Amino acid sequence: MSKSKLVYVKGRQILVFVFKSDKYYVAEYPFLDIATQGRTEEEALNNVKEAVEIHLRLKSDEIKFPKSEHVASIEINLKA
Repeated sequence: MSKSKLVYVKGRQILVFVFKSDKYYVAEYPFLDIATQGRTEEEALNNVKEAVEIHLRLKSDEIKFPKSEHVASIEINLKA
């Protein structure tokens, strides 16, 4: 199960999703389709922060942060 964390990138807060896989923590920023991993949650969050910063630096003319980020939880029931 993933949880959300706020990370500061270039003075803005972004919402990142973090979950534990078999060996590593995975951090995702789905708005730019970026995912990274680390041995600890902190390492994964630092890696995703760095990846977002690099992505924005490389694509600075094309990519902008979303004006707002809102996450809503929903529950889905699947019948077998």
